[in-house]
Amino acid sequence: MFNEYDAQAEDFLKDTNSKMTIRFLDRKTNPSWHDSYERNHYSVTLTTERGKMKIQFCDSYDNTINHKRPRPYDVLACLSKYDPGSFEDFCDEFGYEYGRIKEAIDTYKAVKKEYKQLSKIYTEEQMEKLREIQ
Repeated sequence: MFNEYDAQAEDFLKDTNSKMTIRFLDRKTNPSWHDSYERNHYSVTLTTERGKMKIQFCDSYDNTINHKRPRPYDVLACLSKYDPGSFEDFCDEFGYEYGRIKEAIDTYKAVKKEYKQLSKIYTEEQMEKLREIQ
C-alpha cells in the first residue's frame, strides 16, 4: 500500500537522483536487540552522483513474519541523519548506559560511520531533505 511516507521517500530519491538497491542476505537474531526474534537482514546500496554507500539493514519483526520487503521509506527513515557528536553526547541522547560500554562504543562507531558516508554522497541541502523523512 503506497502512502504519503512512501511518496516522501520516492520524491527524495528522485529529487536527489539517488538509486537504492535492497538485497536480502539472511534471517538472524542479535543479542543487542534485547529480544530473541529473528529478523530479515538486507544489504542496502545508495548511489548518487557523488558516490555510493552500503549499509546493512535489519527489517522489522512485523515485516519479517508477514513476508514483506522493506520499502525505501523504511531504510531512509532509519538512517543516521545527524552527526552524533561526542561519545558522551551520543550516550546521553540515545540512553546508553555507561555500564554497557562495549555495546555503546560499537553502536557509536557505526552511527558515526553511517553519518560520514551519507555526508559524502549528499550535499547539506539534500541532507536537510533527508532529515524530513521520519
